Amino acid sequence: MTHDQPPEEGARSFQVSLETAKPVEGFSGGVIANHVMVSTAENLFILDFLRVVPTPSPNGLVPDATLVERVFLSPHIMKGLVDAIQNVIADYERRWSISLPNLKQIEQKRE
Repeated sequence: MTHDQPPEEGARSFQVSLETAKPVEGFSGGVIANHVMVSTAENLFILDFLRVVPTPSPNGLVPDATLVERVFLSPHIMKGLVDAIQNVIADYERRWSISLPNLKQIEQKRE
C-alpha cells in the first residue's frame, strides 16, 4: 500500500516489495473469490472471501458459498486498504475509460 501523506510522528516507515516478500508455508498462489463479506469486532475488521456458485436443487438453482479465505485487519490497515482500493479503482476507470457501477446502482437494476 502506498500513502501520499507523511507518516505519523514516531511512526517507522518501510517499503515492502512483492519481489522480496516470502510466501507463508502452504501459500497456493491465490484463490478465486466472487463475493466478500466484511464484519467488525472492537479492534478488528474481518474480510471473508467467498466463492459463490449456483447449484441445482429441487427448487431450482440456489447459491452455494465456500469460504476461500479469511483475513483479519487492524482498523489502521483497513483504512489504508480502502484508500488504496479507491485510488486503484479511479486509475482503472481512467485508464479504460469506463465507470464501474456502485452497489446501489447494481441493486436498483435488480428491482
